[in-house]
Amino acid sequence: MDRLSRQSNVSLPLQILGAGHYFAPVKVGNNFLKSLGIRINSQPTSSNLSEEEVSRFSCLPLEHIQKTRNRDLEQARRMAVVDPSEMGCKAALMAIEAAGIEKEQVGLVICDVSLPFQTTPSEAQRIAKLLDLKVPAYDISSISSALLMQLHVLNNWKGAALEEYVLVISTNAPTVGVDYSRGLEANYLSDGAAAFVVSKSRAGKLSVIKSIFMGDSLGEELASFGLFEHVKMDCDRLFEYIRRVTRDLLTKNQSILETKDNLIAISTLPEASDSAPIFKEFNLLSQESWSRFCSQSTCLGADLGILISQKWNEFKSGENIAVALAGFGYGKGFIHLAVNNS
Repeated sequence: MDRLSRQSNVSLPLQILGAGHYFAPVKVGNNFLKSLGIRINSQPTSSNLSEEEVSRFSCLPLEHIQKTRNRDLEQARRMAVVDPSEMGCKAALMAIEAAGIEKEQVGLVICDVSLPFQTTPSEAQRIAKLLDLKVPAYDISSISSALLMQLHVLNNWKGAALEEYVLVISTNAPTVGVDYSRGLEANYLSDGAAAFVVSKSRAGKLSVIKSIFMGDSLGEELASFGLFEHVKMDCDRLFEYIRRVTRDLLTKNQSILETKDNLIAISTLPEASDSAPIFKEFNLLSQESWSRFCSQSTCLGADLGILISQKWNEFKSGENIAVALAGFGYGKGFIHLAVNNS
């Protein structure tokens, strides 16, 4: 990067050097859910989308879901064809390759997991072991806004206190907690992982210009992701919360939206049809805008990383990325990323 220092003793804004993602291998389509008697809701996986357009991914074999409706959570973990640690490792390797470094250069691993298969050792330690890394590794979780929270935390660290290369990961298998005999949760949840390689001493493709993160006490009222119980979501109230918080985050950061050229807006709105009116309200329709929580459902805290990773090779120098992330009631935030000159 020509405009940013490569000197390790210079503290830069937090840099994202590489991004990676991974989806669980089992695809769960509309027709399969209908065969279980599950109503296909219009949000976010609309019934008028084709099987190819609807992309829900699961760690569980379809035969297991069909036979048991996943009523036994302990059995579900045993039947999973891939676990959160393996998914996180695959996303991490992709991010490391995109960053152009060797995995041995990573000095710190930070991870989020919403429904861990095991709680000890931590998910970060388990993934570090799979990567053959003997470095500090810690879990910092926030359900559906984890990667934004991790970037915010690291962005506020002094550069001298941070390892040269840090691996941040969110890996989630919420479908392992879905009861396929009831409820609408099966419509909305997917299993997958995402990872970033970040640094405050080495220049990357993206710079974190501004970050905001706030916790929220509404989480237990809107969605529950317990270790020993099935996932529960109050969908109507949850989606209304997401719309309201998205508007609030965009309003509070409107100066960035109004002054930055080549703006890409990202949100996690629950319906594809939500994006147009909200982006129109903030004069963003003429700009490129993406919403992860649409046809592909949600991988919780990994959503932001998945979207960035999928678009990684499309970013152009001078672009700005504004992310409004409402989360699932456990945390919310806003982040402004700038695409650096290559």
